[in-house]
Amino acid sequence: MMQVISICRFSYPAEGGFQREHKSLEERCAYLHDPTRLNVRFNCLETLTLPSIRGQSDADFTFAILIGDSLPEAAKDRLKTLTADIPQVQIIERESGPYRQITQEVVEACGCQMQSYVPNFVSMMMTRSVYSLSKIFEL
Repeated sequence: MMQVISICRFSYPAEGGFQREHKSLEERCAYLHDPTRLNVRFNCLETLTLPSIRGQSDADFTFAILIGDSLPEAAKDRLKTLTADIPQVQIIERESGPYRQITQEVVEACGCQMQSYVPNFVSMMMTRSVYSLSKIFEL
């Protein structure tokens, strides 16, 4: 049986996994949590991502939204409100940590029964998606 787990890194301040580097965690969080940037991210989530998730004809999947514990409370509340009607969504909050390690923790938190998965493939797909959206929205 195959488990379908999709991970959306929503302004999560990972160590690594970014095309844009910052000198400190504080600097990265300031960049990620900038109100203008967050509004663009929420707009993308509300207009592209969530309608697609809601519209799936096969509901047997998990859509994990990874957030940092540093995400402002107002943003956390907004995210919870936006996804409350989607049973496939799991909002997973973690402290900042190494990108691949945290990604594996998220997969395991979603109940993945596999002994291993392909983190390079997951990383590659996530990086390409984020890069593509960044180019579309000029972020």
